[in-house]
Amino acid sequence: MLKTTATVVFAVALVLGVLMQLVREPPLPEPAPYDAYDLKASVGPRVTGAAFQWSVWLLRLPLVGPALSTYLLHMNRAHHVRGFIAKYPEQPTFHAITIPTSESVAQHAGLAAQPVSLPAEPTGAFRRWTSQDFVEAYQSGRTTPRQVAERVLHAVRDSNARTLAAIVHANASDFLAQADAATARYQAGTPLGPLDGVPIAVKEQFDIIGYRNTKGSVVFGDQPCERDGVLAARLRSAGALILGGANMHEFGMGTTGINPHYNSTRNPYDLAVQTGGSSSGSAAAVAAGIVPISIGTDGGGSIRMPAGLCGVYGLKATFARIPEVAGTAWTVTHPGPLAGSISDLALAYLTIAGPDARVPASTFQPPPHIATITDATLTGLRVGVPWVWADDATPDVRAAFRATITRLEELGATIVPVHVPYLSVFALAHMIIISAEFGTTLDHIHHTHGLRLSLETQMVSTIMRTLSARDYLAALQVRTRAMKECARIFAEADVLLTPTTPMTAPVLPDDALATGENNATKTTSLMRYMFLGNLAGIPGITAPAGYDAHGLPIGVQIQGPHWSEHTLLRVAAAVGQPQRRPAVYYDVLS
Repeated sequence: MLKTTATVVFAVALVLGVLMQLVREPPLPEPAPYDAYDLKASVGPRVTGAAFQWSVWLLRLPLVGPALSTYLLHMNRAHHVRGFIAKYPEQPTFHAITIPTSESVAQHAGLAAQPVSLPAEPTGAFRRWTSQDFVEAYQSGRTTPRQVAERVLHAVRDSNARTLAAIVHANASDFLAQADAATARYQAGTPLGPLDGVPIAVKEQFDIIGYRNTKGSVVFGDQPCERDGVLAARLRSAGALILGGANMHEFGMGTTGINPHYNSTRNPYDLAVQTGGSSSGSAAAVAAGIVPISIGTDGGGSIRMPAGLCGVYGLKATFARIPEVAGTAWTVTHPGPLAGSISDLALAYLTIAGPDARVPASTFQPPPHIATITDATLTGLRVGVPWVWADDATPDVRAAFRATITRLEELGATIVPVHVPYLSVFALAHMIIISAEFGTTLDHIHHTHGLRLSLETQMVSTIMRTLSARDYLAALQVRTRAMKECARIFAEADVLLTPTTPMTAPVLPDDALATGENNATKTTSLMRYMFLGNLAGIPGITAPAGYDAHGLPIGVQIQGPHWSEHTLLRVAAAVGQPQRRPAVYYDVLS
């Protein structure tokens, strides 16, 4: 009996000793030198299938789970954020916004009062239909919104049969009723504007009358929304045909578009590769021609990344420029449009941007406008290029990036070398902020429906629940430093140019379709050029920049200071390259 008791005590002591070693707080490190390039991908094994299930089970165990979670955070250098602030203290910044001066507001207001002009699209053997094409077809009588809506619904059904999984919930009767109303307006000669009768897909993260706001999950039941959110209301008042149910990574907590609940979205250029995420269905629906415009959200690249990997345009505006309470990470999530053309990206931006009293952070902004978008020359524009960071990409991406720089120089822009310091700690601060806010949002779901979540969501939310208030506040302090560094950069250059992603779309692994996967290295690699925009709240656009040797799209990203969307649209209009027809494409207009 004594021997058995002693064995149990020893085993418990051993386990507790191991756990204490795992959770022992490492010393706070010294920050990297100011002029160093220290950005690193997260580390950890790729897990899927049964190994994934066992890993999540271990993480959910009392004592063992918190210890393992803390160890994983230490291994991925989360404590480096507090080490940075110990040496470079700052005041925390909760919302990444800057208050425009009265002079800036007046200047924007004057430009917003000018008539809207749209740029010409790049010419090539293939081009996607624009909203203007739809409106002209309706006005000429060649087709009607009702006929287009029927073709869109056919494209949804057919594309799902081909495993594209871009639109997973389409309310056909509601969509056709919207189309009938638009058809009647055109017949009466009273269209509502340039988006009347234009089909627009919306990510399943927004409130839309008649649709469930699933956030890519199965935990919210079948009750449809009874009212529109801010964005849906603005689109509806413009006459757009709202097609809800664009697929997404569950709760936006991933970059692959893999969703075991509703099938994983595939890339229209090659069904064997990923779209990127989390706005996976929004990007695929535009790339495949199902709709010319879609709406997504971007908490860490979730608009720009899939838009770039699918060869379309995507805009993450200044924080709160486009108001909506849609995200699960409040201070990094930006709603925004994706489009097959720069003109449609601009139109969608103008339609959904602007203040709303229900979102207080949105009420500080100057009036949105696109007054300079048709200026084809870029003489005098200073383009900042962080060469070392931008070169951390595959050869095909580097070649397309350099071709874009050549194009900018031909148009009169001046290339200015710039340095973005402390990228590693900026990336870690973004990770902590988005993870802590995700974890708080999902706290009640974790307790009540946790086992119904995908394994990836369970793993991420479980690990991130171990983050402390110290971690979160330190990350908000780092945000302040990131905003100061961005202000310095934009004093030297008007825009910041990088690739959108350091690689083209990765293969969609078959073994991850049923259970999902955890692959921190791939996730953080895809986010290599994304996190700064969400951390500092600056706007960014991705534009098509070419294709790799396998025909997969490459994107280039243009970022600028707060409230500079008009400049970014102008640059994207100038450098966007002709697009190629995807392997999966639907002509819903003719």
